[in-house]
Amino acid sequence: MFFWGKKDKDTLKLTQRKKQSLKLIAREGITFDKSLPCLFEDSKVQLKSIDDISKMALMSGIIAQLGFIAKANVDSASANKARATVIEKIKIFGIEDCIGAKEKRIIEGNCSEQDIIDANWYFESAWALCWCLGLVDDIKNGGVVCEASKVIAMANRCRNLEEFKSECCLRSKEDILNMHDLYYRYYWAVDKNWNDKVFKTGSLNSSIVIERRKALEWVLSDVKFFDELKL
Repeated sequence: MFFWGKKDKDTLKLTQRKKQSLKLIAREGITFDKSLPCLFEDSKVQLKSIDDISKMALMSGIIAQLGFIAKANVDSASANKARATVIEKIKIFGIEDCIGAKEKRIIEGNCSEQDIIDANWYFESAWALCWCLGLVDDIKNGGVVCEASKVIAMANRCRNLEEFKSECCLRSKEDILNMHDLYYRYYWAVDKNWNDKVFKTGSLNSSIVIERRKALEWVLSDVKFFDELKL
């Protein structure tokens, strides 16, 4: 009788995960590298807590709203009032401890034009985190933008963090690892495509891919803030 050791089980899971990702990618006509390994091993990953993921999902939604307000064509009084309303949610949800350097600049209004552009895409980070929390059904399609209004609604209907968490059901580590592996390979394709159009990306949107990979990788990593990740 043959008994699988932990290393053998990990190897089998990685092989199956990679095969599953490549099958989906090939079907979409996206270029892939068969030699690219999985980034995480199951036994070496500890998911972040539902508290931390919930806080980061809410923070991402708030940052995205601030980016939207900054780009909106409204008078300064209306913009300032909207900003104050959105920023107040940070206190309501008690999520000050998950604000990194970029997010702080955006909140304080001391940000660059690129920061504002980046902030608008935080809806995709929030969408991926909401998927991890079981609030979104599927995010495999890296070419279709999320439903930003739903991200806002998820936060607006909750009076505090505990109420938001009560609607969540954290997905399994295996499910999150599988989705991350897919976006890790999506990212490889869009990254290569920037310099050489021979690398095909199908219908992928590079900004969507970057933000969703960032969020998924944060959940699987031991870093505290988004800007600590080295994608």
